[in-house]
Amino acid sequence: IVAMNPFRWINDLYSEETQMIYAQNLVFSANKVTDGRSFFDRVGYDPHVYETSSLAYRGLAVDKRDQTILVSGESGAGKTETVKIVLSHLAMLQERSLQEDIGTTRDTKRAMSTIVTRVLESNPIFEAFGNAKTSHNDNSSRFGKFTRLQFRWEKSPDKAVPPCALVGSNCDTYLLEKSRVVGHRAHERTFHIFYQLLAATEEFKSTVWDGLTETSNESFKYVGHTDIVTIEGVTDAQSWRQTVEVLSLFGIAKDRLITLMRTLCVVLQLGNLTFGPDPADKERTTITSINELSKLVDIMGVSTDCITAALTERTITARGENHRVFLNAASSKDNCDALTKEIYSQVFKWIVRVINEETRCNERENIGTISLFDLFGFESFEVNTFEQFCINYANEKLQQKYVDDRFRAVCDEYEADGIELFNFSSVDNSGILNLIEGRMGIFLILNEECVRPNGNYSSFVYKVKHIHSTSPYLVKDELHRKNEFGVNHYAGPVEYDATKFIESNNDKFSKDLLECASKSTNSLIAKASRKLVHEQLYQAKSNSQGRGLLSHTACSKFRNQLKFLMADIEETKTRYIRCIKPNNEMIAGVTDHAKTMVQLTSAGLLTAINISRETFPSRMKYEAVLSRFQCLSHTKTETGLSEHERVTSLLSTVLQDVDFADPVSFGKTRVYFRPGSLEYLESKRMDIYAAKVAVLQRWARKFIAHLKFNALKRASICIQARSLSIKPRRKYLKQMTAVLAIVRWTRMVLAKAELVGLRKNKASTVIQNCWRSYKPKSSLIKFRNAAKIAQRAVRAYQSRSNFADSFVKCVDEARKNKQIKILQLEIAKATETGEDGQCALLERCDQMIRYLSGEVYDLRQKNSDFRIVLAEEKKISSGFKRAKLYSEATCATAKINSSQLAKVNRELNCDIEQSKGREMLLNRRIRELQESQNDLAHKHEKKYKKMKQRLSEKIKVLEIALDMTKKSSRAQVALSKISLSEAHNAHQTEVSSLRREMNALKKSYEIDISLMLEKIGNTEASVPKKDRSLAGTTAEIDCEPCQNPRQKTIESDVMKLKEEIKMLKLLHQDEVSALKKELDKYQ
Repeated sequence: IVAMNPFRWINDLYSEETQMIYAQNLVFSANKVTDGRSFFDRVGYDPHVYETSSLAYRGLAVDKRDQTILVSGESGAGKTETVKIVLSHLAMLQERSLQEDIGTTRDTKRAMSTIVTRVLESNPIFEAFGNAKTSHNDNSSRFGKFTRLQFRWEKSPDKAVPPCALVGSNCDTYLLEKSRVVGHRAHERTFHIFYQLLAATEEFKSTVWDGLTETSNESFKYVGHTDIVTIEGVTDAQSWRQTVEVLSLFGIAKDRLITLMRTLCVVLQLGNLTFGPDPADKERTTITSINELSKLVDIMGVSTDCITAALTERTITARGENHRVFLNAASSKDNCDALTKEIYSQVFKWIVRVINEETRCNERENIGTISLFDLFGFESFEVNTFEQFCINYANEKLQQKYVDDRFRAVCDEYEADGIELFNFSSVDNSGILNLIEGRMGIFLILNEECVRPNGNYSSFVYKVKHIHSTSPYLVKDELHRKNEFGVNHYAGPVEYDATKFIESNNDKFSKDLLECASKSTNSLIAKASRKLVHEQLYQAKSNSQGRGLLSHTACSKFRNQLKFLMADIEETKTRYIRCIKPNNEMIAGVTDHAKTMVQLTSAGLLTAINISRETFPSRMKYEAVLSRFQCLSHTKTETGLSEHERVTSLLSTVLQDVDFADPVSFGKTRVYFRPGSLEYLESKRMDIYAAKVAVLQRWARKFIAHLKFNALKRASICIQARSLSIKPRRKYLKQMTAVLAIVRWTRMVLAKAELVGLRKNKASTVIQNCWRSYKPKSSLIKFRNAAKIAQRAVRAYQSRSNFADSFVKCVDEARKNKQIKILQLEIAKATETGEDGQCALLERCDQMIRYLSGEVYDLRQKNSDFRIVLAEEKKISSGFKRAKLYSEATCATAKINSSQLAKVNRELNCDIEQSKGREMLLNRRIRELQESQNDLAHKHEKKYKKMKQRLSEKIKVLEIALDMTKKSSRAQVALSKISLSEAHNAHQTEVSSLRREMNALKKSYEIDISLMLEKIGNTEASVPKKDRSLAGTTAEIDCEPCQNPRQKTIESDVMKLKEEIKMLKLLHQDEVSALKKELDKYQ
């Protein structure tokens, strides 16, 4: 499959409906899907990555064979996105298969859903720690990834495609671009995780490290300034939140997350160190950025002297002695960068290990894999380094695998089928691989230069060119410098700069740096450094023993990794997806044809297409050719010919008008077609089918017209029937309406009569009610009037008594007022005539009288108020009295109830005590009964066994007796049957003789009777009436059947025998039923 990056998301291309179309047609509903199908078998299925994933899933489920999908292409071609699409489709396939599998439990589906989520969600972590922005791609993967998706074959024998459940995954990484940590080109960025960490919230930064607060990209030299704000439309802050969320799914949260981020801070802080000559000693180098050094000491947890010594000095071991060598500023900076790259490499490996621990399935049985290999495509830049050389070497190995899968298999097929082979050398890249990894190849020369004490890049390049001077795959250019050499790869020539080949291949750094890092308080750095120290010790021990001297270089490690990887891929069915980048500007809808052709050439597709066109791209079996193209023959095929001869005759006749030579080749089992010949046959076949389809269409149209005619005929008959039924129906409806009117009128008359009766009944009921209520109402009125008169009399009596009291008081008050007035008049006269002293006294008396009269008025007013209050209080007291009486009554009833309840309680307590006593007695009795029952059961069991034994013996005796009786009865019955048959035969002979005699007698009697009747007729008048019955009696006597005494005896004997047999059967049945009853009883 060739997948071109559209630089935009196409919904219809990757929708759920599209996924289901390929899943349904290629996996669940397909009977058999084979590779190498001709184009007419794929009608309706456009090339798609879903086709690759569907075929891989089907191959794993049906063929039980592991699958591998190789995704390759240059940076920006969409490899990572293609892997995501394939992953999501495989997850959908296994989820759909489990939904259709009824036997899968809900817990199993939930566990599998968790695993699928983790597998799919691991991609953001790999993108954060392994992807970066390059000049070719904003989200370029800077490492190779080989993901093994682990599927378990579920048992489902009734399905053509058994369900496979995704139970885990395991990921291996290759060629992480560590150099990007310490430097990157302009307009590019380092790995995304550093920008995401710096875009985190200040609160989180302070939690990680105080030196990280209020920092930006410019605060760290390894990161630097960037104008890129978003990656694929997502900001670094948003990506940071997503990365933290996904890390928590794999258990990297809280303390583990803080440790991981502090390790990244160590990487960032190492880049801020600067080196210069020591003022005290010019031969030495010191760290000039003291402030940055103190921050590094704080975050790394190592002393200043230890870090300074590890970065500016190196320990060299010679002849068993250690020597300290001082490094210059440039070497110290390289030392610092080497430590930085190694720490980040160990962080990346740790993250991969954590993800594998969370997603790996440890089962071994019923486990298959679908592997996804995402690696850099073929690379050729202006300056190509050791990384590009390793990447192109890996692509050469993959191209060799592709050639083996595509062309060597074809060669084997042609050779087995007797077809002439094509030239295979144009696609065979074994010479290039021999140049790189063969004996005295580039890898071996590079390893020797790394081991040689004074090895350098110029010596390495000279040896390569001198040793392989005759190789056609080594580029020979006299303008090359001492550090340059070229290789003619399958995709084209590439020139390499060997300046850093020796350092990159050594893949080791100072032991002092490892010992310093192992003292760090950061657990992740310390553990990784200790592990590397142990590896170096083991390597030194191996080198001292003369083995493994060259096995620890970078190219040797990568070669071994690739060797094991290719061995794993060889055991699987391999499928290929070639990703193409249409333009360098990453603009949607624009294709640079020259660049696209270069990529197709680099992928080896053009060579493969050319070879396919020179050979036979299409092949079919003989029976398939006959079944498909037999319709092209206009003559009848001769009988008795083989399939090979029939196909040869058919195709020779049909293809004689083709322009090119040798359009077809006949093998032993298949027919091989040149390009264009199969298409020609298909077009001829379609022409014949078009003519036949026209005939079929005529017949179909005739049939449809006939159906329409029949439908119109039925419709017209229906219309006629409806029209003919209108008049009878109207008559029927008219009669029905009249009948209904009569019925309604009749019901109305009956209902009216019933209504009149109901009204009369109601009126009589009302009259009865009025009459029955008249007497009580009149007595009620009388009692009410009497009560009113009595109330008026009582109220009049109370008013009169109150009026008398008030009248007396008023009279007294009037008298006193009158006396007071008289006294006032006298005082007034006395004051007019009297003296001054008396006048004053009289005025005082007058004042006193006025005051007393006012006081009396006030007292009267208060007295009247008190009387009103007293009357109200009397009412209230009367209410209280009534309430008291009611409460006393309720208390009395409550006392009675309480006494009754106490009595009932005492009785219940007595009953409870008695029931407890009874319960104890019953429990005791139950225990006794249980014991006795157990004893009885034991006794009965013994008796039952004895009785069973006796009965079995008795049954055996009875069965024997019964058999004897059956045998005797059978013998008697047989004898009786024999005697009965003999008697019956004798009886039949006697009966026949008697009948003959009887017939002769009848004839003689008839003659005599006829003579007698003649005589009687003559003398009838003279015969008395009582003698006239003579003829009747004689006739009756003659008609009686004569009974043979021998016959009666035989019949009586037979009846006796039958009765005896019945008696024997009844006795036998009675004995058997009695025995069965006894057995049922004891059982």
